[in-house]
Amino acid sequence: MEDYYRELARHYLLSKDAGKAIRYSRLAAEQARDRAAYTEADRLVNAGLHLLDKLPEGEERLRAELALRDTEGVLAFVLRGASSTERERAIHRFCEIAETLREQAQLLRGLARLSSVHLVQGGATLGLEVAKRCLDLRELTLDPELLANIYSMAAALSESCGKLREAVAYYESAAQAAREAAHMGLFGMERLDFKDGTLVVLSTPGRGDLLVLNPGGEWGYPGGCAKEEPRGEGLAGIQGGISHFGYMLPNKEEYERVIASAGEFGGKVVVRCDHGTNGLGGHTYLADPDGYVCEIQFGG
Repeated sequence: MEDYYRELARHYLLSKDAGKAIRYSRLAAEQARDRAAYTEADRLVNAGLHLLDKLPEGEERLRAELALRDTEGVLAFVLRGASSTERERAIHRFCEIAETLREQAQLLRGLARLSSVHLVQGGATLGLEVAKRCLDLRELTLDPELLANIYSMAAALSESCGKLREAVAYYESAAQAAREAAHMGLFGMERLDFKDGTLVVLSTPGRGDLLVLNPGGEWGYPGGCAKEEPRGEGLAGIQGGISHFGYMLPNKEEYERVIASAGEFGGKVVVRCDHGTNGLGGHTYLADPDGYVCEIQFGG
């Protein structure tokens, strides 16, 4: 079906079935966007938007428009610029619909984009208000990449407003969220919905492992039951009596993929130890952006 979205959009745009015309116009527009055919995608989005009035008012119509406005905002960024009124208008409408539908996670995404519009337009004060509203909603997402973007935006806007201490705090939070995103991207980990002070708990789905990040830097155990001492000079992290943590990977292909992609997430290979395995196993030590070392293995 995906191979025929363009043809289906063309067919239904000539029909009287507005619902399917809007649906396939959106899907074809998303495909065109993904292959960088931005002008074609823009035309399809506009065709879908012009048909919205043919749908009865209600939730279905609002959800159809929400999806179209999402793509419209991206296309406006590419075709008309980050500070364009077209982009601002699309994002504003996206936020209005998300709020009406009580789609708080979508609202958070929209507000994050809106704060960036105000930043590039020179409206730092208004942008900071929007960014702080995003932070009020941050519990709605477990996506550290989105959180890193929001904190970075809040930091830049605070700096533009002359609130330097506030900016530093936001930059520190952005850095921590970026580190969390690096671990999640490299090993496919997910954040667990577990709260204990400032600790962040990650786990790889189906593998039962845990990685606990300590952004606060003070407590390393749940409930703060054991305050740790700083580690020795030249070592990353805080003393916990553990040399490093590791992951047993399912096969050589996954092992090689993680090694090859380490640099994309700010990490590096410390040492690769494939000696004596005859291709049946291996282990490699990687360091994350802060210098924490982890071992990956496969086979024996």
